[in-house]
Formats: sequence, C-alpha cells, structure tokens
Amino acid sequence: MIDLGYFLLTLLIASAGGFIGYKLKLPAGTMLGAMALVIAFNLMTDRAFLPSNSRVVLQIMAGAVLGAGISKRDVFMLRHVIKPSIILITSMIFINLVFGYLMHRFGGLDLKTAFFATAPGGLTDMSLIADEIGADMIQVSSLQLFRILFIFAILPFLFRRIIKKRSNQKQLDTNSKKSESSRLQYLGGYSDSAERQSSLENPVKPCLGSKGLDRQTVEIKKEKTQAAKKNGPSRLTCLPITLVAAACGGLLLWYLGVNAGALIGSMLAVAGLNVLTKYASCPSFLRVGVQTAAGAFIGQNLNKDGLQSLLLLGIPMLIMIVLILTYTLLVSSLMSRFTRLDPITSLVASSPGGLQEMALIAEDLKGDPAQVIVLQMLRLMTVIAFFPTILIAVASLLS
Repeated sequence: MIDLGYFLLTLLIASAGGFIGYKLKLPAGTMLGAMALVIAFNLMTDRAFLPSNSRVVLQIMAGAVLGAGISKRDVFMLRHVIKPSIILITSMIFINLVFGYLMHRFGGLDLKTAFFATAPGGLTDMSLIADEIGADMIQVSSLQLFRILFIFAILPFLFRRIIKKRSNQKQLDTNSKKSESSRLQYLGGYSDSAERQSSLENPVKPCLGSKGLDRQTVEIKKEKTQAAKKNGPSRLTCLPITLVAAACGGLLLWYLGVNAGALIGSMLAVAGLNVLTKYASCPSFLRVGVQTAAGAFIGQNLNKDGLQSLLLLGIPMLIMIVLILTYTLLVSSLMSRFTRLDPITSLVASSPGGLQEMALIAEDLKGDPAQVIVLQMLRLMTVIAFFPTILIAVASLLS
C-alpha cells in the first residue's frame, strides 16, 4: 500500500515536471522536466518509486511511438539513400566503438556504460536498454542528455557559420568568374553570344527542387489525410490496434531473450502495421506520456551516492564534445563527397540529434528535410536494433 502511494506520488511529480519542461520548450523538455523533479524528490526523501518491471512496459510504449513514425513513403525512399546510409551506419559503428573505448580508458566508465553513453540513439531508448544490460543508467542518461543539449544549443550556430562561409566563398568565386569574363570580353577575346544563343535554343526547364517536391508531398499528404478521415478509422480507433501489435511484438522478442527485445519487437511490429495497413497511431499524449514515465524511471534511480558519481563525468563530457564534432563533420564530408546529397543536408543528416528536431533544422537551413528524416530514422533504427548486440559482444571481448 505504501509502495502504491509513493508510485502514484512519483508519477504525479513526474507529470508536473514534464509539463513544465514541455511548456519551456526545452530539448527533450518533457523527459528532462520529469527526470529533474523526480531526482529532486528522491534526493530529499529517497522515496521515489517505480516497479522494476515497468521498464518492459516503457520499452514497448517507446517502440510503439517509434514504429508509428515509419511510413510506406519512408520505406520507398530508402532506395534513394542507400549509399549515404551505408556511409552513415559504417562510420557510426566505427566512431562509436573508438570513442566508447576512449571514454572507458580515460573517463573511468565501465565498457558497457561507455559504449551506450556514446551510442547515437534516443535518450529514452539508450537509457532503458542500458538498464536492461547492466550498464549504469544514470551515467548513460546524463551523458546522452548532455549530447542532446550540446547538439541543439551549439550545432545550429556552427551549421550557420559553415553555410555562411561556403556561401561567401561561392559568391567570391562567382564574382571572380564574372570579372574574368568581363575582362576577356573587353579585350575582344571572348563573346557570350554563342552561350546566349544556346540558352535561347535550349531553355532550361524549370526544376521543382527539394522545396517544390516538399510542397507536392505536403499536398499529397493533405489529400490522403482527408481521404483517410472520410474512409478510414480515426486515430483513437487505431490506438488499441497499435498497442496490441506493440505488446505482441515486444513481448515475443522479450521472451526470446533478445537484447532490448521489448523495444525492438514493438517498433518492428508497429512499423509493419503502419506500412501495410496505415492503422498504426501515435497520438501526442502517448509520446508525452512515454517521455514523462521514462524521466520518472531514470530519476528514481539517482540518490545522493549517485549524485556524487556524476561529478566524475567531466572528462567523459569533454570526450563527448569531441565525439559529436568529429562524427558530424567527418560523416557529413564523406556523404557530401561520395554521394549526391548537398552539403547542408549531409551536415544535418549526420548530426546525432532527434529526428524531428534535425528535420526542422534542415528546413530552416534550406536542406532536404525528407532525406534528413529517412537517414535519421535509419540511424535510430540501426542503433536500437543492432547496437545492443554489437556493443555487448565487443565489451565482452575487450573485457
């Protein structure tokens, strides 16, 4: 009875913190606010409580949220980003293993904690998986949160400076060419009449570009949404179907003993449901609820002893900064050089931030949000589906 009381009180405090974080529009604000208030409550009373088996339920719910965001359009777009995705995933695994080992070697973290702290997945997902495989969930969640805050606070400004520098260099090159053309024309050694005649005979056809395609996509989505409202079930009607699919897929892999099986199975089952039937639904309140509960689950594990251990994360945080900058700049340059992605899209797509946030940044910087979403989703799915097995195997070998 006492545990039930503290359980409800913990959820109430987490809800208040999640609401505050949501209203402040912080990066990962709902989860951050819930975690902060529950940590404060636990430090004062040592009474924050969530049942240990709630982790499985949270993983199933988190998988449902992720799977509902995968549509048939995303699957079809995969063939356009095969080469960028190979570069992204290969580089991601290599860099994660290298910097994870550096964090273990010089930061004082055990191997599992170091590997999951540097894994470019979601804060909620990595924290829940870390708890399952025996890593330090508090250290993983703290470093993952630091990664997200650093990305959202610093990288957009860095991107703008890089883009501005490239634009200025491009403008200088253009002005230099114009100056050279004018000089040659003045000297009588150049005439653009042939080029002008060629342009008149072969006018350039208007190109929609990524923005035009995005507008067309938006219009198509609007039409499909209106048709779905007339002919298909509502989102609330689809929610029970989504939750049943998530539970079946998550529990199946969990019973089979797959690492992070509840999360992976739930995500795959809901994604399959959405691609095949479009009946998967993830209302905003479900996403908010999952983030709030995850923040409470993480926060209840931090006590006064755990707080002292966080003071030792100075070196791991410095390594994390180097990791983010190295990962983003190296992978984006490789994708821009060896694929057809433009530099801006490559830069944003290679940033290990949130899917939705990176898509918005791409839109703001005149990149291709659609390609960013697909590449970010591939990154997230790869981390969740394969990283637990890979990282645990490597940690066992190194140990």
